[in-house]
Amino acid sequence: MKKSVFLTLFIAYSMMVAAFDGMLPGKFSVNAQGKQVRFSQGNLQYNAGNGEKHATQYGTAKGTWRFADHQYTAVGTKNTNIDENYRGWIDLFGWGADGNNGCEPWLTEISPSKYGVYNYPRKDITGTSYDWGIFNAISNGGDITNCWRTLTADEWNYLINRRDKSKRGRACIGTQNGFVLLPDDWNLPEGLSFNADSENFSSNTYTVEQWNQMEQAGAVFLPAAGGRSVSAVTSEDRKKLKEFNERGTYWSTTAMESTMAVWFTFTATVTLVNSSDRDRGFSVRLVRDVPVVSFAKEKELTGLFSVNDTTKIIFSQGNLQYLKGDTLSHQTAEGTDEGIWQFAQEQYSMVGVENTEIETGEYWIDLFGWGTSGYNGKSPLMTSDKTEDYGDGYNDIAGTYYDWGIYNAISNGGNQPGMWRTLTRKEWRYLLFERENANLLCGPGKLKNVKGIYLLPDDWDLEERPFVNGFASWDSCSISENVVWKTWEEAGAVFLPAAGNRQYRTRWSDEFGANYWSASYYNVYAYNAFAYIAHIDAQDTDTLYMKVDYGNRSFGNSVRLVRDAQEEKPVVGLDNIKSEKQTRKVLIDNKLYIILNDGKRFNAIGQRIK
Repeated sequence: MKKSVFLTLFIAYSMMVAAFDGMLPGKFSVNAQGKQVRFSQGNLQYNAGNGEKHATQYGTAKGTWRFADHQYTAVGTKNTNIDENYRGWIDLFGWGADGNNGCEPWLTEISPSKYGVYNYPRKDITGTSYDWGIFNAISNGGDITNCWRTLTADEWNYLINRRDKSKRGRACIGTQNGFVLLPDDWNLPEGLSFNADSENFSSNTYTVEQWNQMEQAGAVFLPAAGGRSVSAVTSEDRKKLKEFNERGTYWSTTAMESTMAVWFTFTATVTLVNSSDRDRGFSVRLVRDVPVVSFAKEKELTGLFSVNDTTKIIFSQGNLQYLKGDTLSHQTAEGTDEGIWQFAQEQYSMVGVENTEIETGEYWIDLFGWGTSGYNGKSPLMTSDKTEDYGDGYNDIAGTYYDWGIYNAISNGGNQPGMWRTLTRKEWRYLLFERENANLLCGPGKLKNVKGIYLLPDDWDLEERPFVNGFASWDSCSISENVVWKTWEEAGAVFLPAAGNRQYRTRWSDEFGANYWSASYYNVYAYNAFAYIAHIDAQDTDTLYMKVDYGNRSFGNSVRLVRDAQEEKPVVGLDNIKSEKQTRKVLIDNKLYIILNDGKRFNAIGQRIK
């Protein structure tokens, strides 16, 4: 495999390779403001005794989480084997029993305080590490943490009761009964039928082949998977299965007082959002939010950074992003091309796992193969594993149309081609290691809990040394308050977020690192300007360091563009002020001043007045 070169910051930890899969195509509104979600391919399942480990937000834990292979799959009576060492799959869990803080998926204790967050009057697990999809990596659902989530009670209620009731009903697929939800933009496949809001599972019957057509059109099926003993008085009784193929009950993340939690349940005749004790075993069906496509506003950074003995640059306001869309277009150095480019609204902003949706062109992406500016067929949506599909063969892309900023107009960066460029390998090295006080002007940290690297401008006050531990820790510098970061940003500080790395269509977790491209090639490789990647060392301790190294051109890495800073030189003589730009002459205190269209002022001999 051909490679390219990058600067690397290493932190010792397990790197998870993410394939964003397991998601169904249908989009479902879950509130009146139009927020939409997509469902996972099946109910959540867990195996405790298979000898495997999975990633969590805090490291690793025993067992494996996965989605059922099919929407109509339910474990059934084997749930009665629930145990810490059971080698089979279960799919009924106590509330918040995701493995965090002793709340294990095999838990059957009759004690509400053991489940989720125990706090009176109520403490939701929404957005917390007690949500199964946030805390755990799902093996066939991306295999990274914080990729999925559980619906809230309000979202279940809107989905079931507030949407058009023609988009819900009961059905039987093969022999499995369940509840059907139709997406917002539903179109019934030809040759099939659907009886909405029915009160009988047999009112809609489908073969597996017929259901596959419904699923491809976006339909969701929630199997009537039953529950673990609703009226049990002992932990052993809690293992017993009740109402399989008669009732389905699905947890929300919403608490009710200190001992109960809210769920959605259905039978042949009942459709209800209600609550019960947290220690009962119910189904979990995870979702992912549909990203909202928005456009960033323009703002300008002011910090000056030396990249060699004579050149200073200014960074763009954020990482480069691209959206293909259906009707979008932008100006290029050769004319126009599809899609739109923009800089992220904030320096810490990053797209995340949606980068694995790159081939759809439906969402913003911010991880690109080397030289994929759109010039000469090098599409920013490219996921090929062939080195020759990227960049310009054995040549640097510096100063060429393969450089994203030279070929493309950036919508919130002046909106003209040629206004920005990518740093070369030598410039990255000078910036990070060779400029005066380089070791004091660069360091790791967190910004609004996003890991990354702070770069401070040449004129930073060195009496303020923010990197207290050098490169020893991500916590060397941490900023969470808007007012603090605003002060830093106004003083010229730059932040490069650890935005992850995409391998073809997979993505490395943003928990650990990123690569930032340069415009330089190395032999048959290309230089990756800046990268921070997670590894495990022999002692399993954190080790942070940076270097310029090579990596694969076909990998999707971050791009942070710059522009050369133009020094304001005094204009000598009025002849150097072009007459066509002059708007007016004014007298102030009996002195003549010339004001140009762009607002710049000059005195009577042509010197710039600020």
